[in-house]
Amino acid sequence: FNHLSCGEYFCRYCSEMINALEPFYLDHPEDIGSREPGAVEALFKALSYSGIAMTLVGTSAPASGGEHLLSHTLDMMSANDGVAHDLHGRQVGLGTIFACALYERIAQIEKPEFKPIPSRIDAAFWDGRAGNVRDQYEQKTPSLGIIGEKLQRAEIWQAFLESIADQVRPPGQIKNCLKTAGAAHTFADIGCSRERFLAAANHMHEIRKRPTVVDLAWMLGILPGAADEIVDAWLTR
Repeated sequence: FNHLSCGEYFCRYCSEMINALEPFYLDHPEDIGSREPGAVEALFKALSYSGIAMTLVGTSAPASGGEHLLSHTLDMMSANDGVAHDLHGRQVGLGTIFACALYERIAQIEKPEFKPIPSRIDAAFWDGRAGNVRDQYEQKTPSLGIIGEKLQRAEIWQAFLESIADQVRPPGQIKNCLKTAGAAHTFADIGCSRERFLAAANHMHEIRKRPTVVDLAWMLGILPGAADEIVDAWLTR
């Protein structure tokens, strides 16, 4: 939606380069679990190509969206309180399920109605890192206003919904892929309590200046209310 509303560069070549490899592991996750060479090779190629895509575009946007914010937030929470976090990729797996569940809810909205976002961060939550987080959040705020204004136009919103249908996978497919491959797919798998996971999910929109689906979910009133439902539906068992 940054491409449609803010004119952010979208490289279709980069997208297609990575998507071409996706069926080799997403459609056959059991081959990842059994370490089948072809599936593992495709997975590592996708990782490598995502790095190439980021280099070509000049930002992390092709490979890092709202799903990564969950992992970064858990890491920052760990730095604050000393509670151990898991590996980045395992945490991002859960973040991907969560982000896809947000997209699924957004896709059901025919005519968007945008709500005011919180004007400030939860400084107490971030403790000594509040200053850095506030700086990122304040840089993002003007862009969110532009996004809300543009996406209210029927033709732009419809184009966005079509892009979701074309690019985004259902949360159930991502969860099944991770589960079948033997990867983390519940908050317990990453050693996280439900309360801690929800705290991260409800604060992760504050940490990065580039808007993501998490910000859009806040703007549409999906978050924070739907976080509990998403966790219970997709990340508990």
